[in-house]
Amino acid sequence: MNGSRPPRPIFGYFLWLPLWLFLCTGFAFAQLGGQDNWGWTGKSLAVPDANVFRKCIAISDTAIYVGTLNASSKCTAIEQYTLAGAYTKTWTTAFTDVGGLAVDNVGGVYVFDQGASFVKTFSSQGVASGSWGGVGTTDGKFNSAASGTMVHAIAVDELKNVYISDWGNSKVQVFTGAGVFKFKFGAQGDLPGQFQSGPAAVAYSPDGFVLTYDTPWGWYHISQFSAQGAFVRRTQQDPGGGGNESYWRVTWYGAGSDKVFGTSRDGILIAGKALGNPSYAYQCNNLQSITDFAYPTDAAINGLAFDPSGNVWAVRGTAVDCMERRMRFDVYKPSKPLPQPLVLKVSQQLGSAVVDIDYQVNAPGTATVETAIAAFVGGARTWDKLVIPKTFSGATTGVIGTGVPTGTKVRVSWDAAPDMPGQNFASMAFEVLAKDDRNLVGVHYAVIPADATNPAPLKISNKPIADNDLWDMFLWLLLRGDSRLSISTTKIMLTTAGQTYISGAPSLLSGTSVTNTVYNGSVFTTQGRQFAYKYLNCRPVTAAEKTRASAGNFGLGSISDNSVISLDP
Repeated sequence: MNGSRPPRPIFGYFLWLPLWLFLCTGFAFAQLGGQDNWGWTGKSLAVPDANVFRKCIAISDTAIYVGTLNASSKCTAIEQYTLAGAYTKTWTTAFTDVGGLAVDNVGGVYVFDQGASFVKTFSSQGVASGSWGGVGTTDGKFNSAASGTMVHAIAVDELKNVYISDWGNSKVQVFTGAGVFKFKFGAQGDLPGQFQSGPAAVAYSPDGFVLTYDTPWGWYHISQFSAQGAFVRRTQQDPGGGGNESYWRVTWYGAGSDKVFGTSRDGILIAGKALGNPSYAYQCNNLQSITDFAYPTDAAINGLAFDPSGNVWAVRGTAVDCMERRMRFDVYKPSKPLPQPLVLKVSQQLGSAVVDIDYQVNAPGTATVETAIAAFVGGARTWDKLVIPKTFSGATTGVIGTGVPTGTKVRVSWDAAPDMPGQNFASMAFEVLAKDDRNLVGVHYAVIPADATNPAPLKISNKPIADNDLWDMFLWLLLRGDSRLSISTTKIMLTTAGQTYISGAPSLLSGTSVTNTVYNGSVFTTQGRQFAYKYLNCRPVTAAEKTRASAGNFGLGSISDNSVISLDP
């Protein structure tokens, strides 16, 4: 259960009952691994005309391809460059309005001309080799004219399967490289696997996933599908419609009409914010944000792509700029997927306060997991609304706690009345949490090598441990009955055992907070972080270490007082 920011629960299943309203959720802690960092180099493509605006980019093993706009802001031509950034030529083929470029693993170039709703294929030098499509709603036809200025509407996998964002028809269509229709997935709607607006961008990851982007206001989702079109997961949207920092990295990078995606050869997704210059990087296997980066000058990003070295090239107005991949740490390649809990059904036993919760945890490669259930009165995910289910009716072996089999529906029956003394049954929200053999919180560590001034390497977290990370960690510990912690209304407290535990915490933090309080109702206290850091075997960063990590070629721009140093070798 390793993750520097476990995702918020996905609220999904509503069931009206005589006394209760149950809102059931599945929840899994995210798995993260090594951290990459991209830094501004000042390097740009040597464009032949600095007054021409550009859009779309794709990069092969030998060339960079960039779309250019005409006076009517339509993408009607493609420029070709060397990997070193030198201009080669402009393709003379006429396009109506290019909505995306992609390349296959042998140099072929695929263009989605959204203005004509056609896919057009070319050799690496721009010689036309085929086309298919047209406007329509049937298989093999597209409705893309109403999609705005899409910039990543096409992707190609290693088998030359071509994935097209059919925005107006709310689906993704899949073809062979020769244009033979294979299958489609998606539909209009807001359920998992559907698109409320339309798949405005698509990318393929070497992890074997198809990533899409659904973007109506307040509904910023990246959705993940298998290569066969089966829905896997999606990021949680900002419930406030924008600007909520806890959701920022998984939702808020794409206001406006440009939907900007790109995937690396080792399973990293980048997404650009169309109305400003930040970009965000994710591990494709679990859609977990791993870093963000920004250019020194603000400009809308209208295209993103990785080159073979892992550098990021961004189309920014009239320029195409490079973010260098400066550090390659142990990029996480999971040996198995994360546990994915799915709540299947909730029902109240007639005439009693016993609630049957049917759920299933999908975790290929893992036979059993550990699970826990949290209930929140009124659906508010706050400490004062938390009810910890402790009283169960019937057998609990293999249905809650340790040893829960994966890939199989299980039922746990919660006798709610003893766990809610004096409380009226009301609207409830449930989370099912699942943990395999991974740690509670995964911290991205960057190993900064020794140098003449610093004789020892520095293993530092790329970004701070936020209160959101600690929230989910302490929730799990409380649900599993950790004797070092207790909860009192809005606060989390240390028991006597907890006080003894933090007395040996590494490098005790300075600062003031309420004695023995882990969470004081608004933030995690000094004592709370001492507990967490000891549990995670790390310590706080020093001012000198912050300076070292933020300087030079390392440029870890997210370092703060809440960054940590690993105590593991």
